[in-house]
Amino acid sequence: MNEKQRGVVVGAMGAGLTLTEATDLARVPHQTMRSHWTRGDTDRNAGRDTDEAKFVSDALHARAKHVAELKLQANESAGTKEASDRLAMIRRLAEERLPEAEAPTLHPAPRVLVEARDEETKRLAKRAMDASTDLLERLAGTHG
Repeated sequence: MNEKQRGVVVGAMGAGLTLTEATDLARVPHQTMRSHWTRGDTDRNAGRDTDEAKFVSDALHARAKHVAELKLQANESAGTKEASDRLAMIRRLAEERLPEAEAPTLHPAPRVLVEARDEETKRLAKRAMDASTDLLERLAGTHG
C-alpha cells in the first residue's frame, strides 16, 4: 500500500465509511489491506513506531472523531429521524469487525537452546516450546 492509498483510507474512514468500503475506494486488494492493518495494529499495540502503526492509529482516530461528531449531532436532534439515522450509522460502524492484531508469541527457549547439540538440552527446549504453545492455545481458547 502506498501513502496515497493510506490517505484515501484514513479520509474515507473519517467520513464514515467502513474499512471494507474505504479499501475498495482506495483500490487496495482486501488481502493487502488485511495484512497492512494487522501488522500496523500489532506494531501499535507493541508501541512500535512504524508506518503501518501510524496508518492504523490515524484511521482509528479519524473514525473516532467521526463517531463523536455523529453522537453530538444525534444528541442535538434527539427524537428526530435524523438522530435515529445517525445512531444507526454509529451502530453500523461499531459492529464492523476490523482485522485483529497478531497474537503475541512466546519464545521461551533462547536460540542457543534450539540449536543445542546435546539431547538433554534439545529435549528441555522442546518441552519449553510445547508448554508455551499449549499456554497460548489455552489463552486463545483453541486448546482441545
